[in-house]
Parts: sequence; C-alpha cells; structure tokens
Amino acid sequence: MITDFLPFSLIDFPGKLSSVVYFAGCNLRCPYCHNPELVYPRDCVDRKKDFFSFLKSRKGLLEGVVLSGGEPTVGGDLLEVVNGIKDLGFSVKLDTNGTNPDVLSRLLSENLVDYVAMDVKCGISRYTDFLGFKGNPEKIIKSIEVLKNSSVDFEFRCTVGSFTKMEDLFEIAQLVKGAKIFVIQQYVKNGKELIPNNFKKLDREELKKKANFLREYVGKLLYRFYED
Repeated sequence: MITDFLPFSLIDFPGKLSSVVYFAGCNLRCPYCHNPELVYPRDCVDRKKDFFSFLKSRKGLLEGVVLSGGEPTVGGDLLEVVNGIKDLGFSVKLDTNGTNPDVLSRLLSENLVDYVAMDVKCGISRYTDFLGFKGNPEKIIKSIEVLKNSSVDFEFRCTVGSFTKMEDLFEIAQLVKGAKIFVIQQYVKNGKELIPNNFKKLDREELKKKANFLREYVGKLLYRFYED
C-alpha cells in the first residue's frame, strides 16, 4: 500500500530526478527507525490512486520513482505498482531491507527495477533480537548474493550510530566483499524512533574512524552525513 509520496527528489535516485513513494508495513522493528508511522499498515491510508494521478502528470518531467517505506517487498501490491510505473516509462529504484530475496529475484528477473539500495543493518545473528525479525536471517545473505550476481546497479548501505558494534561492521564487510558501492549513513536521532532509546549520533570523525576499514572490501565507500 502506498501511504505517501514525495513529489520531487534530487538525491534519492543516483543520476535521476525522481519521486519517492512510501509503502506501509515493515517486517523489522528497528529501534532507531526514522519512519515508525509506516511500520504498521493498519495506521495508514492508501494513496495509490493519488500517486498515479500525480505520476501521469509528470511524464517527461521526472525520470524515476524510488520505492521506499516501510518495506516495499512485504506488501501484496508491489508488482502491480512497479508494472504501473514501468508502463508509464519511468525508471525504478528499490530501497529494501533484503528480507525477501525471492521477491527481489523476481523483480530482477523480470527487469522491473533499475537500481537497488539494500540495507545491511547489523551482523546476521542480531537480526532476531535487535531488529525483531521473525524470519530466517539467512535471507539477508541470500539477497546480498542475488544482487552480487545480478547485472543491475546497486549499493549496500548501513546506518551507523552508537548502537553499531565493530563486530557488526566486520561481519558486514565479509558479506558485501567485492561490491562496487557501500554507503555508511550517519544515524541522527529525530525524536520519533519506534522504540525509545538512548542511541547517539556519531560525528564525522568518529564515524570515519569506525567504518573506514571497509574501503579494503568494496570498490567505493561513501558517507552520507545528516544535520540534526
């Protein structure tokens, strides 16, 4: 279910002027989640018709659409939405937590996505306790391999804050080894996290000190810093 959309973005789809759609529902319970209002779909309103009316009016103006959330792959209407976007001639970027490798594989095999950004949030063993994932955490590894073996452009990324353990980053480094792009995103506390916590933002130097070793494992290591 599309519950909201951002009409215009210069930063969410590399190299493309895009709109961003937000799907309701997520199968993780990340305590630092910045969009907790999207986690439970029962609390959201379906704006799919509004979005497609908007998108039709932007043909020739926008280049792409970013599928975000929540988690787009947990909803039953994802394929319908993607096919509708493609039929209008737009490129598609998928933001995903990687918990549904079968859905990801289908999107790739049917050439329905042009770019994928997959979050690798922590060490695989912490997905159950820290993130509340009730499925098999090995699915994260499968999704990583699916992307590595695909021809689509993609990036792996990780939000890093005081909650991030060095063991997490070392494990992630092994999993994504050989990837072209890995992105470290700076955690910023925004006061509306899903679970109240005492997590802290790391400043630029702290963040680089913690994560710079990842350069040895990937083609390009990028940082995204945010203001409070």
